[in-house]
Formats: sequence, structure tokens, C-alpha cells
Amino acid sequence: MLDRREVNVGQASEKSASLSPDLDPKTEGDLTASLSAPETIEAGEDVRFTLQATRDGQPVTDLEPYLGVPAHMIIVSSDTRDFTHSHGEASEAGNKEREAMQGMEGMESMGSSSGTFGPEASFHHTFPRSGLYKLWIQFGYRGSVITVPYVVEVR
Repeated sequence: MLDRREVNVGQASEKSASLSPDLDPKTEGDLTASLSAPETIEAGEDVRFTLQATRDGQPVTDLEPYLGVPAHMIIVSSDTRDFTHSHGEASEAGNKEREAMQGMEGMESMGSSSGTFGPEASFHHTFPRSGLYKLWIQFGYRGSVITVPYVVEVR
């Protein structure tokens, strides 16, 4: 349930915030987060998003859960009528890659501490209607919470 209330703060601006589709990779410190999505997103259809984390071009396998799950995604429609919170799942491909790297002789363990995952987390969502939607994805990395923003267009 979403509680909507109007709050007046100062005077109205002549400029309004505008959104445009943005799936560009985001960099936070030495970490780069890239979000993949279908080229066309249709309202009413299940969509899979995949977040991939890299550092210096290499997959990051020591991502940390945040609030008990691999990642969180908040989705808000441009008119703020639709709000969704969902949880990401650690990708099987990322887990297999990490296990293979851990199994190589002579290599330091990568991402072996309990509960780490990476380099990917995936999300599923069905958008109720067309329009622009702002997405924020949060996940843990080296004791910090990383938040990366994106914008998608739904037809």
C-alpha cells in the first residue's frame, strides 16, 4: 500500500524534472554496474533485468547481500502513481563462475566469504502501463551500500 500526500515545499519551479531512457553503466568508486534489459519493454509482459558488476573490467564475485537478499530494486513511474519494490536473485552463471575460480589450484579464493555472490543479480518485473520508469538498484559491496539509478521506457 502506498500512502500519497501532497506536501508543498517552497514555490513551484518553472522547470520540471524530465526523464529520458538511461541504461548507461554507472560507476561508484572502482565498481561499474551495468544493467541489461530487453530492447523493447511492453506493458503487461514479464521483463528480466540483469545487473552485472565489474572492477577494472573484471567480474566482481564478492558482492554482499543487503538487508538479507542479493539486491533490491525500486521502480517508480514518472507520474509517481506506480511504485514497486522487488528483490534480486544471485545469478546461477555468476555462482558457477565463482566456484570455478575458487577451484583453480594456486589461485586465491575469490568471493569465498559466506554469503557473497556475483557478478550478477537478476530481477523480474511486469510494468502495469506504458511510460517512463525510474529504477534504483541497491546491493552491498565491501561493507557499503551501492545505489545505481536507471530509466526505462515501457511501451
